[in-house]
Order: sequence, then C-alpha cells, then structure tokens
Amino acid sequence: MVYTKRIRSRRVKATELLEKGNYKIVSGKDFEVSALAYDSRKAVSSSLFFALPGAAQDGKLFAQDAIKRGAGGVVFEGDEPQSLKGQALLVKVSDARRALARAAHRFFGDPTSELITVGVTGTDGKTTTTYLLESIFRAAEISAARFGTIEYSVCGNLYPALNTTPESLDLVSLFAEARACGAKACTFEVSSHALAQKRADFCQFDCAIFTGFARDHLDYHGTLENYFQAKKRLFTELLKSSRKSNKFAVINTGSPEGKKLADELVSVGDIRIASVGEGGDVFWESFESNRTGVRGILNIFGQRRFISSLLIGDFNATNIAVASCAAYLLGIDLDTIARGVGALGRVAGRMEPIFGRDILVLIDYSHTPDALAKAIGASKKLNPKKLTVVFGCGGDRDRGKRPLMGKAAAELADRVVVTSDNPRTEDPVRIIDEIIAGMNSARRVDSTEFEKSSGHVYCVLPDRTSAIELAISQAISGEIVLIAGKGHETYQVLGTKKIHFDDREKAREAILKYGRA
Repeated sequence: MVYTKRIRSRRVKATELLEKGNYKIVSGKDFEVSALAYDSRKAVSSSLFFALPGAAQDGKLFAQDAIKRGAGGVVFEGDEPQSLKGQALLVKVSDARRALARAAHRFFGDPTSELITVGVTGTDGKTTTTYLLESIFRAAEISAARFGTIEYSVCGNLYPALNTTPESLDLVSLFAEARACGAKACTFEVSSHALAQKRADFCQFDCAIFTGFARDHLDYHGTLENYFQAKKRLFTELLKSSRKSNKFAVINTGSPEGKKLADELVSVGDIRIASVGEGGDVFWESFESNRTGVRGILNIFGQRRFISSLLIGDFNATNIAVASCAAYLLGIDLDTIARGVGALGRVAGRMEPIFGRDILVLIDYSHTPDALAKAIGASKKLNPKKLTVVFGCGGDRDRGKRPLMGKAAAELADRVVVTSDNPRTEDPVRIIDEIIAGMNSARRVDSTEFEKSSGHVYCVLPDRTSAIELAISQAISGEIVLIAGKGHETYQVLGTKKIHFDDREKAREAILKYGRA
C-alpha cells in the first residue's frame, strides 16, 4: 500500500541502501533506485524488489513478476534464484526484512531522526496510550502523527490500518509523509509481530513505552518467553541503538515482566528508565473511576496534579499515567499534560459507551484473558444491577487462551453469552466448545431461560447478532452489557471472507429494536 504524497526520497545506488559488509552481489550490475517494493505488483521501472519470506509463500516466487514490471534488482535471503540470473541485479542478504527496513530509512532520508519518535508496546493499552500522547501533543501545539491498530493518522489524513504496525517500507513512508507535512512528533504502536519481523528496526526512538504484559499471540510466538523477548527488543536493541541524545524508557512495572524489564534496562547503555506504578516515578495518589471517566491526583516525579479523563476503567488510569510520564520527560509541562488528557474523548472500541434508556452497553477490544478480566472488573466497579458479557474467541489463533477467557467470564460476570468472533477457517462450534471447557464455575442454560436465571450462568449463541440482541433485550434496568473482543472492528471474518459487522451498530440497533433507547 502506498500512503505517501510527495515525500523526500533519494536517488541512490542499490548497494548504498544496504548494510555495508552484510550483502553479496550474486549477479548483475548496480543501478540507481527509483523506488522500493516488497509487493511485486507495486514494482516499477528501476525499483528494488525485496523478496520477503512469508508464512505461506516465499517472496522469491514473485521476483520474476517484479522484474517484468520494471524492477532492476532483487534482494533475497536463502537459496539463490537461478532462473533470475542475467535478468536483474541479484543481492543476497542474511535477513531480507531487516535489509528492507535499512533500505527504507536510507531511501527516505532517515525521517525519524527529525521527529520526536515514541514507540509503544505491551499486550494491552497500546492504542489508548498513543491517542493520549497525540492529544497531549496537540495541547502543547506540537503537530503529531499516530499509527496503530485502528488507523494511521498523518496531518489530518486518515489511512486504514492493515496491521497494528505497518511493514517497514510503509512505516517509513508514513514517517516521511509526516515530516513533509510539518509534523514534529510521531507516536505509534509497535506490536510483537513487528518487532519479531524487524519492521521498526532503524527507527530513531526518543522514547519507548511498555504498557504491560499478559498472554497473547502464542499461535505466532510459541511461548510466553518468546513473546516477552520480542517485546523486549524495542528497548534492548532498538532504543539502545537509537542516535537520539536523551532517549528514555517508560515501564509499567505492574507486572512481573515489567519489573524484570526495568531491572534489565539498568545495564543497557545510556537509556534513562522511568517506572510507572506503586513506588515508581509516576503513580496515582488517589483516583476514582465511574461511568463518566477517571479522575484523581497523579504524582509525576514528585509533582502533584489533578487529572480528569473521559476514559472509562481503572486500567485507563494506568494508560494515563504512562502517557503523562512520557510527555513530561519530553519536556511538556503538567498543566498542558492535564489539558491534553482531558481533551481526549472516547477511543473507538475501548470501553466505548453506548447509552440506552435504562442500560449501559460497553464495547471493548479485550481479546485476551487478562484484558477480558480487567474489562469485566472495570465494568463491575461502575455498580451495575447486573453484568452480562458477550464474547467469543478468534479462529486460527492461540487456542490455549480460550478456556482461560471462558473461566474469567464465568467467574466474574453474572451472565455470559458465548458467541463467535472472527472464526476464520475454524468451526465456530469447536471454538465455543473450547471456551466453555473453562466455564465450570457457571451453569449452562438455554437462551429461553436466560432472563430468569440466577447465579452465574451462560448460554451459547454462535450467531453474534443474536447474542448481542439476547443480552440487550433481556437486560434488567440498571444493567451493563459488555460486548468484548472486536472493539473498533467493522467486520467479521468467516472462512477467508470478510463481511461487514460492527458491534456498535448491532448494539444500537438492538437498543432501538427492543425499546431501550
């Protein structure tokens, strides 16, 4: 995908874009590069094509197509593509993804060196933290770009987010566009996938943030330790190698992994470390959380400031503290930080409220056991007469978390409707069976019995629309219905196809349909 308009790039030789001493010319002559591509369909005359290894197919399979479209060279790893010799410059590298990242930064003139660059990683809280920082930058009259799970925002232009963190070429072109349109800062989510795949390598970070850690993405990383090591790269490798003079890390030390990371960073180069949480550099002296938001006294490096936010949920108090800490260390004063936090409205799909006449519906992106438990806990602190949770688990993803999410919902909610959530190529009924394997603490009832049931109960409705309608139609006055898992998403993935589906739309429709408006 091409995001950029007219951005500054350089006409340079192909080999100048690569890491010195870390490539081998197999055949062909060096040439002046007009563009970079990793999708053969985007190759143009005199472009340099990067054949990236993929989970399903090797990029070398598409190199011939790139050459036909005008590519003057191919960068690859692994076995040499003999059939391409004599057709273009062939360059072998040890890591094609890292080579693409390096080439992109050089091609676009190292844009992050000219931006205040903040990378945010962690299992949960990344999106809200980037929105908070963007709002604080705005309050400080600092033009800022923001990239993440929901969208990519550059100087008023919004682009759909295909990945939480784009491929390195797209990411750097976004940085370059931000620089070209006058942005002075950028805050972006750095996912574990992106860190494992070197998408954010060679970014010049001012600040790296760790929002917290819990089980997720084990279908990709295999183990929790591998997942943690991927997250850690942002600090021990990328931030460490940044050329910025006053670089620092902000760590939420509320988890064992956060404390472990903070301890390990003590011995890493010239990185300043700031901790957030009880006993840390930034902590809440007191706060309250209710249906109108979070407010209280935040202690920031010994200075006390009243902070008020429209964001709902105790966990957002942590996101606010983390963002405020980073902004303070970037030189923004406390009054401006407070204004920026207060100016942020709702973040799409993050404890997003939809008000009915006598009920409250909350839409949240929580799709891990820890996030679901926190969302349920935050909902219960709003003192509902009853709490119903609607959720499912994604197909073709970490199966081990399914019973854990079922256990959390069964133990913490009054009523649960187990349904589908992007089943993809898996059988939705099989996914649900694996969820309810962890729900022994609740009693299963039929949907027709749901309204009159007492105690902890659950029912199963694989059709997500029906599940949402059941929860809303049978809610009692003063109840909260938490619809978890999809958040901001506007689609449902069935098989290999995406169909339009928005939890927020379905909730509003059900509120109207059943006279709860």
